[in-house]
Amino acid sequence: MTTKLRTDVHSPTNMDPAAYEYLYAYDSGAPGCLVGMAQSDIWHQWMSHLAPNASSSQCTHCGAHIRYVALLRHLPTGEVIYVGETCLDGRFALESKAAFDALRKAAQLDREAQRIMTAAAECIASLEVSPEVAAFLADKKGTVGHHIALDIRSKLYRYGSISARQADLVAKLMADEAARPAVEAARAVVETTRAANATMPPTGRVAVSGTVLSTRWQESDYGSTLKMLVDVGTYRLWGSVPGALSVNKGDTVSFMAQVEAKEVGFGFFRRPTQAKVLVAA
Repeated sequence: MTTKLRTDVHSPTNMDPAAYEYLYAYDSGAPGCLVGMAQSDIWHQWMSHLAPNASSSQCTHCGAHIRYVALLRHLPTGEVIYVGETCLDGRFALESKAAFDALRKAAQLDREAQRIMTAAAECIASLEVSPEVAAFLADKKGTVGHHIALDIRSKLYRYGSISARQADLVAKLMADEAARPAVEAARAVVETTRAANATMPPTGRVAVSGTVLSTRWQESDYGSTLKMLVDVGTYRLWGSVPGALSVNKGDTVSFMAQVEAKEVGFGFFRRPTQAKVLVAA
């Protein structure tokens, strides 16, 4: 069998490396991954000048199968040819290494991204979560949700997996978010009722018994002091936690203190004594 001898201007025996202009490069295995003059109008412009028998999967110069493709324009004829990396660097001596390195890097990143997406999908399928939680985890680009839940989901698509405990936390946070409107509505009713029934705190040294609503360290010229807000029923008092007392939110406490009324429903207490926790939260 006789192989037909090539006589075209782009053949290995006839080509003149200096007669070609580098246009841009692309990855034939990842459509749309282009480096250089990649605008669609320029693409179509050069495609209309393709050399006869030019194939995007075959080097026009040597005939080898290629993935990373460079487009060159033959200056004398204006024809455009496909050239592989080996021919481009070895024969044409054009500055293309950066373009091909960028294509290889893009292909590598794409493969890694696909691997992580596959691993994340398999992780979601393996977790014992509700359809709502699974849908939240699968929505990679969603922006609605508790910031901790969003952070856990971002880790899923960064590493390809999350733990069962992390998934359970997401479920809890989502349940809390769903219940928030009802909780806030109930709190508003309680606050409205409390305000309607509020009374002026007594003045002087009195016995106080109530529930700790919150605690907070407060800075002053004398250092840090732990303060607490106590709900007595029809009014609330703010003052220092007795040094001998260890309290938490929700504890029921009692003590003697000097009380000063500030307004209806609120006042301050000072110099608490005989303090004790009646019921721990």
